[in-house]
Amino acid sequence: MVKIKFLLLIAPFFLLFAAPGNSFAQRDSSELTWFFRDYKWGMADQTGREVVPPIYDYISMLANGLTRVNIGSIYKEEIGVVGGKWGLIDDYGRVVLTPKYEYLEVFVYGLARVNKGGVYDEEDMLTGGKWGMITTSGKVVIPAKYAYVENPTPTGLVRVNIGGTYDYFGNVTGGRWKNKDVSRFLRGEGSR
Repeated sequence: MVKIKFLLLIAPFFLLFAAPGNSFAQRDSSELTWFFRDYKWGMADQTGREVVPPIYDYISMLANGLTRVNIGSIYKEEIGVVGGKWGLIDDYGRVVLTPKYEYLEVFVYGLARVNKGGVYDEEDMLTGGKWGMITTSGKVVIPAKYAYVENPTPTGLVRVNIGGTYDYFGNVTGGRWKNKDVSRFLRGEGSR
């Protein structure tokens, strides 16, 4: 779970370069440009035509042609992005997954862990909720009903915890572990 804290801290540096009314742009592989205006992110084409209005509070571009987006979050200097709902958008500005998860991790072997129902405690750490897993197309591979879900192995096994509790650092206490086979969904296979 230390990874979550690190990932929450990497993209907000963009906020340092933008003030209300100003724009900051980053080129991506689809020839669309992310822009930042009035503390929100949007997308424009090469002519400057707005393709996606600036509605996102946070973005994190991923290597597989997707961008994690968040609506409703706040940025805290010491911790990074807190709260809101996470979803996915593709390189063309199309919504792949409407923001609905309390957390959406980066993809590992084409799969990402998601949290539904978690809350941020007094130290702004995500706690509780249920964990599941989705594909790059947003398809649910493991429903968000487990106390904790680990990342997949290269062979497609995922350990899920039933009935335990976890802390921010990924330490799981109690419950029982079960293996799930998600091999047919690795690297996007079977995800559409």
